[in-house]
Amino acid sequence: MPELIEYRLGRRDKGIPVETRISPLCQLESDIHNAHSLRLDVPASGWPPQSVRLLSETLSEASSLRVFSLNGALGLSTGDLAFFFMNVLQCRSLRILQLSDIPLDQLSPKQLAQVLAFTPESAGLESISFINAHLSGEHLISVVHFLRSWPRLRRINFHGNIFGHDQILALVALLESAPSITDVDLTNCHLDDHAVRLLANSLDDNTSIRRLVLSANPIGVRGAARLSTMLRRNSTLEALDLSGIRMDPTSMDALAQALDVNLTLRTLLLPIDP
Repeated sequence: MPELIEYRLGRRDKGIPVETRISPLCQLESDIHNAHSLRLDVPASGWPPQSVRLLSETLSEASSLRVFSLNGALGLSTGDLAFFFMNVLQCRSLRILQLSDIPLDQLSPKQLAQVLAFTPESAGLESISFINAHLSGEHLISVVHFLRSWPRLRRINFHGNIFGHDQILALVALLESAPSITDVDLTNCHLDDHAVRLLANSLDDNTSIRRLVLSANPIGVRGAARLSTMLRRNSTLEALDLSGIRMDPTSMDALAQALDVNLTLRTLLLPIDP
């Protein structure tokens, strides 16, 4: 790790805002023990494995850390990457975990499942983001399956990963078995009409999802029509994001008619140029 590290730190003390610091690793390790939130942006050169191991061990013992955000590839070997995430997931105080641009496909599906299995039963994670994490196929299915073991989970974000048939079925099963989840972000997840139909089928009678983001997906006329039907039937969804989706006039008309019936939707984001 470089001699000086830049990070953003937030404390629970009233009157102390989130601040940016540039400090040695030893100071960062000390700050973690008193931090409420921590954001690390990994430089393009990455960090030395031994420094990352020390950092991850410190994170596992943090007692007041609620929000941890890690952005950028760590440049670690498979074993070191697995060790890092095992330790992060051991942090019992953690409530929000945000991972961006970290290639989790570096781990095999089996290794990824083993890492997630190390999460303690008392884990209190309420929100987790896997943004551009290179998840698809069996890797993504492994992640979705293990989200069931986190009973307090409310928000999931898979922005930029690839959902095919089997992956969307795994997600549908998760949403049907985890009533605590209220917020789902599937921005740019390669969802086509077939995937949207499977998702909409599960949302017809869903009573827990409050916010759904489907922005920037290749959803066609049939998918848009199925979403309109879902809005007619769903009685709890409050926010739907369809920005960045191509919709023809017929789809827009069907959506408008669905809104006449829907009594709960409060926020609807539509493409600027349908």
